[in-house]
Amino acid sequence: MKFSDEVSSRVKEPAHAGSFPSGDAGVVTGMATSDDCGDVVQLQLKVEAGGRITDARFKTYGCAASIASSQRVCELSVGRSVDDALGISSDSIAAFLDLPEVKAHGATVAVEALRFALTADSRL
Repeated sequence: MKFSDEVSSRVKEPAHAGSFPSGDAGVVTGMATSDDCGDVVQLQLKVEAGGRITDARFKTYGCAASIASSQRVCELSVGRSVDDALGISSDSIAAFLDLPEVKAHGATVAVEALRFALTADSRL
């Protein structure tokens, strides 16, 4: 399957891949799994006291669509408030990356991990 240049560039150079050191202040973590294919996304966000996301990291075990979607979610999250980041949609990620319908689950699982990170932590 041929992916768009937007997907390819994010898979080849995923600037936000990895994780924060254990114990870093302000880090929240969300994890989601795709029922369609078993892809797993762990997303970590560094959130300052005022509720602004200052950095993001991801670990994704799955296809190129899921990796690129995780990277895009990180790109869009940094600099936003928690409330604003909750507005990021899987449809907008899939459209930006020009994902084929059969690979749209990559965007869904990345956004689910984002929402879990931002809503499951009582500190936010």
